[in-house]
Amino acid sequence: MNLERLEAMIKEYMDQFSVHANTQTHDEMSKWRTAYACKKWDNDAEDFFDMFQRCTRESHRLLSGNSIYQPRLAVENLVRKDRGDEADVVREYFKLLLDASPKDLKKREANMDDFVQKMNDLEEECLMPQQIHKLDKRACLMFMGLVHPKTDYMYKQRAVDFFREYLEYEGSGSFQLASYYAFCDAVVAEIEQHEDLIEMVTEELKKQAKMYKMPGLEKIDPKHHILLYDLMYVTEKYGFKTQHEEELESGNKPRGKQKTKAEREQEARDKRKKQLYDELESLRDTIIDKEIELDKIDEVNVVGEKVKHFKFGDGEIIEKDHDIATIRFRIGEKKMSMRFVAERKMLQNKDLTSAYMRRARVEREIQEMEKRVESDEQILINIKNVEIKLGKAHV
Repeated sequence: MNLERLEAMIKEYMDQFSVHANTQTHDEMSKWRTAYACKKWDNDAEDFFDMFQRCTRESHRLLSGNSIYQPRLAVENLVRKDRGDEADVVREYFKLLLDASPKDLKKREANMDDFVQKMNDLEEECLMPQQIHKLDKRACLMFMGLVHPKTDYMYKQRAVDFFREYLEYEGSGSFQLASYYAFCDAVVAEIEQHEDLIEMVTEELKKQAKMYKMPGLEKIDPKHHILLYDLMYVTEKYGFKTQHEEELESGNKPRGKQKTKAEREQEARDKRKKQLYDELESLRDTIIDKEIELDKIDEVNVVGEKVKHFKFGDGEIIEKDHDIATIRFRIGEKKMSMRFVAERKMLQNKDLTSAYMRRARVEREIQEMEKRVESDEQILINIKNVEIKLGKAHV
């Protein structure tokens, strides 16, 4: 691990700390407050939904990243009070995930995989397609790191990947829990040598403990696991990454004249534009592929297929126009979308049900990608407007 680069990151983090910690701007200290609230996590709580909401109410930066990454909403959709037995099922899944007793990290990671699979299967079974938000290992580690900050570490792939690469830390390319925890342990050991950093964070936590009436907030992270995650997250998100991108790519240490703030900001804009253009190209190609997939499903002949409606009884599809099926029941003909027919499990043909459930998911994925395209295009317009004001826009 390149300790000189770690020192530079810690210095930058400390220099910018007052901005990141400010509750009126970035409020990154909400990570510690969420972990504090999670001290009251209780898998056996009589009202699991209420307990979950109270513990995660400030977790928007950790469990609600964007329209696609929504693990908090995924859990809430399954355990809200108007549902049936799903809350009890989910609490059992969380017991498995949050069981910190296995010392073997391979076993812990197997529990994570099991949790993800079971939760995603439960969503598919119980929720409408627009309510589904798939969980992954990142979500697992966020829950684990918040409930058990002394033993577990939170995780965000982009921030961790940059941090590891910049520090020249050798490790597995693919995610492995044991490898990730070994990396975190190594960095925490170095953080513990920086008493000035720890004191600075502790003093801010004491202030927020009074502000938010959270006595002992400064003691919520004795092993500095949350601090490590904040260091990785902040240095990647708020620009320290861009200051060192060139040297990271060249493999050289900083040298020569330091760039001005304006130059660094323009570099950041150029980098962001390249990322957006690359993402737009990828998104548009993927949308085309998924639209072809939709067309293939639509080409399947469903005329003659049997259905069973909860109100109209047995029926048969006699015609289909795009997504709209005409179904003959005893009471007469009814027009229904194939998506509705599949979601209500009306088709007797299970393979067709699976195909149209897949179609609904693909449609939702396309909608999400189209939103991202629209968002990326708007960001590019905003960047161009800034550059025009600064006289930096390219013709």
